Amino acid sequence: MDSVDSVRFLTSRRSATFYALESLEEYVLINTRRQRVECFRRNDAGLWVLQFYMAEAETFRLESLDFTVCFSDLYEDVVLEPSPERPDTHSL
Repeated sequence: MDSVDSVRFLTSRRSATFYALESLEEYVLINTRRQRVECFRRNDAGLWVLQFYMAEAETFRLESLDFTVCFSDLYEDVVLEPSPERPDTHSL
C-alpha cells in the first residue's frame, strides 16, 4: 500500500467503520512496496493522528498493545511488490 492507497483507504466507507469503533485505539497499514508502516492512533481529544515508521527507525510500536516489533522481523521472508510505474513528469 502506498500513500495514494492510504488516502483512498482513509476516505473509504470501510475506514469510516473503523473510526466509529469507540474501543479502537489504533490501526496499522503495512506497506507492501517498501518497508514502511502507517499507524493511526486516536489521541485524547478523539482525533486520529498518523505516524509513519520507516525501516531506518528499525522498530515500530503499537501503544495499545504495549508491543514493539523490528522491521526485520515484520518483513522477514517478504518479497516486496514492485512500485507501479508513474508517468514521467519531466518529459515534454
